[in-house]
Amino acid sequence: MLHNFYKKYLDSEFFRNIFTLSSGSIIAQFIPILIMPILTRLFSVETFGVYFIYSSVFAVLVIISTLRIELAILIPDSHKEAINLLAVSLIIAFLFSLLCLVIIIFFKENIIAFLNIEDIGNWLYFIPLSVFLIGSFQSFTYWSNRFKNYKTITISRINKSVVAGSGQILTGFSPLKNIGLIPGLIIGQFTSFISIIFRNIQSFKEFINNISIKNMLSVLKRFKDIPLFNTLIGLINTLSIQLPFFLMPRFFGTKVVGYYGLSYRIISAPVTHIGYSIGQVSFQRSSELLNTGKELLPLVKKNYWTAFKLAFVPYLLLFLFAPFIFKIFGKEWVTAGEYTQILVPFLFLNFLNSTNSFIVTLLNKQKMVIIYDILLLIFRFLSIYAGYVLYGDAKMAIILFSITGVFFHCLFFVIIISFARKSSFIKAY
Repeated sequence: MLHNFYKKYLDSEFFRNIFTLSSGSIIAQFIPILIMPILTRLFSVETFGVYFIYSSVFAVLVIISTLRIELAILIPDSHKEAINLLAVSLIIAFLFSLLCLVIIIFFKENIIAFLNIEDIGNWLYFIPLSVFLIGSFQSFTYWSNRFKNYKTITISRINKSVVAGSGQILTGFSPLKNIGLIPGLIIGQFTSFISIIFRNIQSFKEFINNISIKNMLSVLKRFKDIPLFNTLIGLINTLSIQLPFFLMPRFFGTKVVGYYGLSYRIISAPVTHIGYSIGQVSFQRSSELLNTGKELLPLVKKNYWTAFKLAFVPYLLLFLFAPFIFKIFGKEWVTAGEYTQILVPFLFLNFLNSTNSFIVTLLNKQKMVIIYDILLLIFRFLSIYAGYVLYGDAKMAIILFSITGVFFHCLFFVIIISFARKSSFIKAY
């Protein structure tokens, strides 16, 4: 029986690649969770609130930073085209980060007043740096994925977690404790950026002579739908996910952001890392399947089933016992556990869909999904706003936010299955 299991799963290249990415991702995510009980005793809930607001701002900006060009790196057969896509994405990330810095220099006070985030202070100036580091890291991640260098991606993520976590703990125990959690985060981002560049130098050197303005313009023309539509889709989708971090400081205060942020960080970890890893490997394999005229539906079904088996028990335990579990972070964090129970149904479905969301890009269906994402953003805003206006209660706002997420993720599941069924009749780029 164990022999059959090994032959079916562990001896499969597809599952080995998923294991390589997801195991490293689990380690990378486990490190911050492991040290979180230490950090929650070193820093206040409000400090965490500032940290989560900072993270949310650059998370939204990162989507625009490369115009999502990195998504196309896996698609072309030619490495010549792929290296030009990588070059374009890096150039755009650098220019966009400079633009962000200029805007912050001239409009810092206006931004702080509009978002009601006075506590973030001068850390706003570091957001362009984070945007560039993460945008570039994502581009090199897709380049690594193209060559199936999953160990490179894994090691870089682990480096980020180890360095960021160590820096935050040292800050908490030092006289510089009042600077908070953000410096450790930035150092971790820089470390992962250097790590993934260093591990891609050889493959980059091999094709660097193919980079030219002519070739970059050529790939931009060929994959124009990605910056035109995926950037908008990604921006709307990320903004709707990060919406609570922008609205809650204004409606309910920074402390609520701290509770919600810790809850979301813990419960969305599988989405961010394991689901992303399955999607990354599947994206690469689906490109091969589509280019050879094979159907995608069996792979999509396998992804959903794999994700369900991985996530059902952990999410069920969180749903039942989250307030008790969150006591390990300190008694004042029980509220975060209550928020977690509310978010579990929504984020469980989000995890399942995260393994197959690449289908939209692969099949060039961005136009069809824009309406879905716009409606999702609108209803998420209305859910939080209704919680504030009608109830004046943060918990009620989160309940409405979660209900909205459940409905739309069920709808997205139907959309993905529909696309996969028709994949044999659809041409990729």
